[in-house]
Order: sequence, then structure tokens, then C-alpha cells
Amino acid sequence: MYKSPNSGEVSLSAATANEYLVVTGHSWTLSARSLRSFEAGFGRKAESLIAGGGVGLSLLLSLLVWLMATGRARAIQLAESMTKDLRIAVQNTESAQRDLAVQAQSLAQSNTDLEQFAYVASHDLREPLRMVTMYLALVSRKLGPDLDADMKEFIGFAVDGAKRMDALILGLLEYARIARSEMPLQPLALGEPIAESLRNLQILCQEAGAVVSVAEDLPSILGDRTELIRLFQNLFANAVKYRSPDRAPIISVGWRDDGTEWCVWVKDNGIGIAPEYFEQVFGIFKRLVTRKEYEGTGIGLAICKRIVEHHLGRIWVMSIVGEGCTFLMAFPKIDAQKGH
Repeated sequence: MYKSPNSGEVSLSAATANEYLVVTGHSWTLSARSLRSFEAGFGRKAESLIAGGGVGLSLLLSLLVWLMATGRARAIQLAESMTKDLRIAVQNTESAQRDLAVQAQSLAQSNTDLEQFAYVASHDLREPLRMVTMYLALVSRKLGPDLDADMKEFIGFAVDGAKRMDALILGLLEYARIARSEMPLQPLALGEPIAESLRNLQILCQEAGAVVSVAEDLPSILGDRTELIRLFQNLFANAVKYRSPDRAPIISVGWRDDGTEWCVWVKDNGIGIAPEYFEQVFGIFKRLVTRKEYEGTGIGLAICKRIVEHHLGRIWVMSIVGEGCTFLMAFPKIDAQKGH
């Protein structure tokens, strides 16, 4: 590639390079020569420049090889560290999943045992309570003429307390009974249990002067007919019970399509619920008013919540105090319910 002009191999003082090619059967010679001005610019420095370039190139190549070797080692070390961390994370996740499954099974068993206890206890408690009520009535009848006003009042308090206790036990028994049926949920148009619950409350609604309107073409869900009748019967009864004292109850049932769910609501114009009680109102034995104002056990909405959850749904309330309540329920559509 490079020839010194003093080598005597060429007559011209120039660096020459030849390349021999064969193209389409013809031989070609390509000859390249440096100009004298280029050669004169280098002079005696040419050999030094070439030597220095070679050394520099060697150093660069050595550095590149070293970087590649150490980089590969670091990459392998990093990959091993990440693999170890991932393996530990997977092991921790599997352990957490096993613990969660055990806890879920334990919780399910506890719930089953609690429901069984509530069912048996509620059933067995009613018998001695009936005995107390019966003997109080016998005492009152036996000693009727001899009882003074205070004694009659005391016996009245005892009988009233026994009746309230019986109502609470019945409510607890009904609460425990929900979802105990082994019958599978069946396709059911919501209009049917709504109509049946209104028939059951016909006299109550007439006495209160209630006006009830139900939207047409209510959707169908997978449901338990008996439970759904109880659900809407509780909501309608509450709307009548907690009505405003200065106006007749107006109750309406509506629905809308929320994609994978049907949203159904029962709206009234009663006394309403303050926002801070929107969650508390669904608790068991939770009452927001005194017994003197409104009779009840405080378990009706807890039963509603349990029924809706048994149907894989949700229930919540929206209300303005003094203007009424809207109880909304979201039920999965039949295809979504079957997926569960």
C-alpha cells in the first residue's frame, strides 16, 4: 500500500497501489498513485505517523476487548442477581397465595359456623321466650283484680320486651336463613317479585295513601324468587314506614342498563337519611331513629344487603334529609352471573 520514493522500485516518486480485477471475461488493472504534493507534505514523518497510528489502533482494540469481556461479566452477574430476586419474589407470592387461600377457607368455615349457630340459637331461643310471655299473661289474668297500676305497668313492660325480643330473634333467624338454600338461582324477570311484594303490602299502602309506580320492561336476572320478594317488600315497607308526616308516600321503581349490570332503584319522598349514615344504615340492628318514633328491629336493610350480595350484586343509598331516599341495586346481567 505504501512505497517509499527511495526504494528504487518505481521510477516515479509516488506511492502506488494496484488492484487486478476480472469483469465479464476481461482483465482490468486499477492503479492508484499519490500526488507529489501529498508525498512532499509528509516527508520523513510518514513512517512515524503510520507507526503511531498502529500503536493507537492496537490500544483501542485492546480497550474494546477488555470492555467487552468485563461488560459480559457484569451482564452475567446482573442477570443472575435479577433471576435470584425474581425467584425469591415468585416464592414469596406463592407463599402469600397459599396463606390467603388458607385464610379464605378458614373465614368461609367461620361464616358457615356462625350462620349455623345463629340459625340454631334463634330457633331455640324462641321457645323459652314464648314460655315467659305465656306465664306473664297467666299471672296478669289470675291476679287481674288484685294488681295495682304499677304491677300492671311492670307486666306490660315485660310482655312488650318479650315481644320485641321475639321480633329480633325472628329477624336474626331470617338473616341467617338467606343464601342457605341449595336451589340454584334461576332466570327471573324482576317485575314478578316486585309485583308480588306490592300485593303483600297492599293494605299497608292503602292505609298510608301511598302512590306506587313501577317502570315497564324490568330486566331479568338469575335470582331466588322468595329472596327477591323479601328484598323489595322490605324496601317498600321502609318507604311507607319512614314517610314524611306532612305528605303521602310516593314510591317509584326504575332501572337502567349499566353495561355488564342492571341498575334498579326504589325511590321515595320520605324523611331521608343524612350522608354520614349511608353505610351504617345497612348494618345489622342499626337504627337511626328511636323506637317511639318508628317501630322496627333495625335488621330490614341488613337483610336487603345480604340478599343483594347473594345475587352477586351491590346496594347503596342516595338521600337528602327531608326529601326522601333512593336505594340503588346493581345486579350482574345473566351472562355475567353465569360466569361466577
